[in-house]
Amino acid sequence: DRVSRGRIIAVLGAPSKRHIARRKKIGELANRYLDHVILTELDDRGENVYDICKTIQAEIVDISSVIIPSRQVAIEQAIEIACKDDIILILGKGHEKFISLEVGHVDYPGDSTIVKEAIERIYGEND
Repeated sequence: DRVSRGRIIAVLGAPSKRHIARRKKIGELANRYLDHVILTELDDRGENVYDICKTIQAEIVDISSVIIPSRQVAIEQAIEIACKDDIILILGKGHEKFISLEVGHVDYPGDSTIVKEAIERIYGEND
């Protein structure tokens, strides 16, 4: 029952041209299982992150969604908007400490590091 539980908020990394077929499916699954989606970068591989996200967002019609191209800012936003009993899913990078570009990659601190730092900054230390 959606009324008796918190929301499911997902930070979804937008797949690049290597996985273009997944974009429609991501939107369909978001409509079915999520309450709020924040679309963000994954591995752009030379493609415009905002354009990738817009393609997915066009499929998300039953729930609210926003595009935040910076993965770090997107994760921080999910933590800031979450309430008691909400669940945050951070999908896409997992353990990876880089974001792949068309050629090479850039260092990325990792989702877990960003989450820990954001929680500490937003909520302070909880002993």
